[in-house]
Amino acid sequence: MGMSWDDVVVIEQSKKPGDPTHVVTVNCPDKAGLGCDLLRIVLEFGLYVTRGGFIALVANDGQRMIYQLGLVYDILKISKDCNIRIVHGRISTSVKGYRSLDLLIQKEDGKKIIDKDSQVALCSRLKEEILHPLRVIITNRGPDTELLVANPVELSGKGRPRVFFDVTLALKALGICVFSAEIGRHSTSNRQWEVYRFLLDESRGFPLTNNRAKRDIIDKVRRTLMGW
Repeated sequence: MGMSWDDVVVIEQSKKPGDPTHVVTVNCPDKAGLGCDLLRIVLEFGLYVTRGGFIALVANDGQRMIYQLGLVYDILKISKDCNIRIVHGRISTSVKGYRSLDLLIQKEDGKKIIDKDSQVALCSRLKEEILHPLRVIITNRGPDTELLVANPVELSGKGRPRVFFDVTLALKALGICVFSAEIGRHSTSNRQWEVYRFLLDESRGFPLTNNRAKRDIIDKVRRTLMGW
């Protein structure tokens, strides 16, 4: 029996000789926040996208999309929260460590975003999320040392994927043990945060009373979370 193209995922090996990458094509009915939801799945598997693009409504009943991990997830999360549709997008290949991302967006009703205040607010939100998608600090909790990692929660109530895994992976690489861990939610005036709290055990290589060691721990955890 043939497979319908109304809702399907196809994974293919790159056609370039010696290229280890794969091309993932997703063809599915449109919905608000579709890109964010799909990128969440990609992020949960710890995958990276080296190049890609996405186009809305190329057929009467579906989409075709290829995604970039991490950065594009944060951008699409904002579009989902702000009820903004991405009609067309293009992600360039890496040039000297930098990528170019072009998006054609519109409001949920299909109209352009022409209000200057709305444009400024959207740009400000994008800059904040792109530059600081996560917060990582080390503080004292009584006599103990605590690592705090916080990330904004989507309006749907979902937090960022793989945070717990990536933090513990970074700590393991540094030889630091976790005495206990907690996950909770904290609300501010304009958003909700998912907060991870790790009580750390002392390590020979990273004495927790040393400020330099604390900075190194924060740097390692942040780089692992960001995929740097």
